[in-house]
Amino acid sequence: MLRTIATLTLLITMIISPVLAQDVIDKGKITVLMTDGRHKMNESDFKGAMVQFKEVLKLDENHAMAHFRISECHLRIRNYKYAQEYAAKARELDPEVDKELDYIEGQVLFKLGDIDKAESLFTRYKERLGEAALKESMVGRYLEDCAFARKAMADSADVKVMMLENNISSTYRDYAPVFSPDGKYLYFTSRRSDTKGGGIAGDYVYFEDVYVCKWDSVNNTWGEPDHMPGKLNSESHESVSSISADGSEMYVTVYTSDSKLTDIAVCRSRGDKPEDWGSPKLLPKRTINTSFFETSGSVSESGTVLYFISDRKTTIGSKTDNSMGRGDIFLAKREGRKGWAKPVNVGSHINTIDDENSVYVTPDGKYLFFSSNGLPGVGGYDIFVCKSVGENEWSEPVNLGYPINSVDDETHFKPDPEMRYAYYTSIRPGGAGQHDIYYADLSNLDLEALFK
Repeated sequence: MLRTIATLTLLITMIISPVLAQDVIDKGKITVLMTDGRHKMNESDFKGAMVQFKEVLKLDENHAMAHFRISECHLRIRNYKYAQEYAAKARELDPEVDKELDYIEGQVLFKLGDIDKAESLFTRYKERLGEAALKESMVGRYLEDCAFARKAMADSADVKVMMLENNISSTYRDYAPVFSPDGKYLYFTSRRSDTKGGGIAGDYVYFEDVYVCKWDSVNNTWGEPDHMPGKLNSESHESVSSISADGSEMYVTVYTSDSKLTDIAVCRSRGDKPEDWGSPKLLPKRTINTSFFETSGSVSESGTVLYFISDRKTTIGSKTDNSMGRGDIFLAKREGRKGWAKPVNVGSHINTIDDENSVYVTPDGKYLFFSSNGLPGVGGYDIFVCKSVGENEWSEPVNLGYPINSVDDETHFKPDPEMRYAYYTSIRPGGAGQHDIYYADLSNLDLEALFK
């Protein structure tokens, strides 16, 4: 009955005023598009959500909320320049468009390196929050990052950082660089369109594959990358983590249908070329691999201690039934033919209630490098280092500072044994894509001085 009345009302309106009728129709379309866009955002389909919100702008170019939502989407997929443009337009159209506007635009400006403006917006946003909301918000952490980043930039280390080119860093996501012990090959992970099988994962990005390039000693540069030969890559996820000091083992992260998550596997080499690597073999279940996610395996020079990331129940701050989805660093000792002993958490002085992501132990066992977003940093995930103070015991972590760390994310730090240089993953202005691979010249970095 109500639908019939609404239909008759619309028909009468169309007869009396076609312009008014079209306005009613457009408003209905906008409501549907905005609702669909929000659903896609909740499913982390940010590109799909933007399609809906941009359709709204075709109907109403001054729709402040559509501009705000597009800004949010660009922030989530790290298109900060566009995120700022849409946030500024939303503010111009309606400064009160959404109570989160200061918070969202503050994050965008922080990622663009405008620390002062970001801090001002975070401060204003914090002042508007009630006590309960403030406890749940990350704004306090962002304000701490602003202060840390300002100090780190003022005390920047004498380190030169540059992005690797020759299609190693592409418009796609490129990360987790690992070089062979002889320095001839660079392996890395990428989610580019020529991934094996060409499939799209649940996060709407191409599946991970491992790529490799060879050092060109004539031109002193890396050659063009190609797919890792052999049977490592599949139509699912594969990511390279590390290579043992003797070059005989490559630790990789693979997706397994049993756990529906990632597990650690090892490939063994029959020579010193990329084609000599064998198929990945999963490490033992119930010790190294569990029903939680495991990744970023790195083994000591002796091959007797394995460091890795897991979000299993024994993470710092975990609940009895849920690890909160955040990773911690674990170590496991090899027990001869018995395999690996039960892993132990490296401790709360390193692991936080937030996320530790990617870990690497140097061949001499002297340093442990890892990334974390739970310790004071320049921004996002930062690279930290611990110094060995005993057998499998580590000092308090130290931030490597700026410019190694930036206002966005840095992960997968791999230095050469002499600490002359390092390769790692970074997201920063001037990059080729979302995640890029960078080279850091460490020749002037006094690592020992960081611990004094």
